[in-house]
Amino acid sequence: MAKVTIVGGGFSAAIAKACANENATVITPLSVDYLKDFGLHRNAQFEINKFLGKKTYSLGKLKSFLITSVLHDRLGLGGNSSIWGGFINLSSLSKELLSLLQVNNIHIKKLAFRSTGSLSNNPYIYQLQNRVGKIYDASENLIETQDAYLESFSLEKHQIKLNLIETGERRVSYTDTLVLCVGVVQLIDLLYRSHLISSLSKISMMEYEYKLVTRFRLFPGKIASKDTIIRFKFGRAINHFLGIQGNSFISKILSLVPIYLDQVFCTKERNHTFVIRDGALIDLEAIGSQIEFGKSIHYCDLKIDGDRLDDFLEKVSPNIKGGGMGFVRQKTPGPISNDIILDLHHKLVTQRAIVEK
Repeated sequence: MAKVTIVGGGFSAAIAKACANENATVITPLSVDYLKDFGLHRNAQFEINKFLGKKTYSLGKLKSFLITSVLHDRLGLGGNSSIWGGFINLSSLSKELLSLLQVNNIHIKKLAFRSTGSLSNNPYIYQLQNRVGKIYDASENLIETQDAYLESFSLEKHQIKLNLIETGERRVSYTDTLVLCVGVVQLIDLLYRSHLISSLSKISMMEYEYKLVTRFRLFPGKIASKDTIIRFKFGRAINHFLGIQGNSFISKILSLVPIYLDQVFCTKERNHTFVIRDGALIDLEAIGSQIEFGKSIHYCDLKIDGDRLDDFLEKVSPNIKGGGMGFVRQKTPGPISNDIILDLHHKLVTQRAIVEK
């Protein structure tokens, strides 16, 4: 059986592992302290941590000088799923995919103020939870992850050569199929370290416009809008802000206040282009100082010189695939987890079945 190596420690990696097979190896650094000794530096501009949530750091080779955008990087086990809201749009997921989630102890919970502390005007939006009712954290499905950092990769004969940093030392490994499930920032940095993109490359992404709105409502269950809205009770919003992935006594008390926080995912698209200059990722449209692009944290459809990521990597090798926000173009505003599941299942299950026929 061909060896499959999945790189990443977040939601995409957990779904890729579920879609691939039991023999797939997952690698991600469990600690970043030793990486500083290998020419990687911390970039606080990419870091997103919450007061009571799991802390992670951003390390890479590229520096960043972003002015009109904000990107995020959570390098470590769990990734974004250790601080996210866990929402998913079930409208396009088949029974097979819902069963795949259930088999892997990823449970679907209908939104309701009493249980999830949230509600949406889209009836297909649910929350992903673990078996005890907390918001799903991908680290629960990645217990046997190999503690290593993929510094770069290249082709060598009929295999993919992996240059790893593991237990404080560099070593080389080989794989037949490489599945990149790292975040957007780590992906750009990895392609740069692997000499696949340079200062001549234009990197673009899109997102749906997004905003947070605080509302006072006596009848919060009525949400009239053409935009996709996820409404949080005040206490639940505070939990999310602090990084608490379940209900707490404080949130129950604060939820008695008739104040609500709306996450508004608009239908209008926003596009942005980046370039690498002097070893740093910068905005191509760096005009003004107001940060606009990236606030949704659902930026997606990463293109390099106009090529979508799948097409770009296909030119390198058909055995290099990927999953996550950079590899999908979000179909509708709101959750993006469903797009990631559909994409990875197609690549690792449907396409594999076609080849094996």
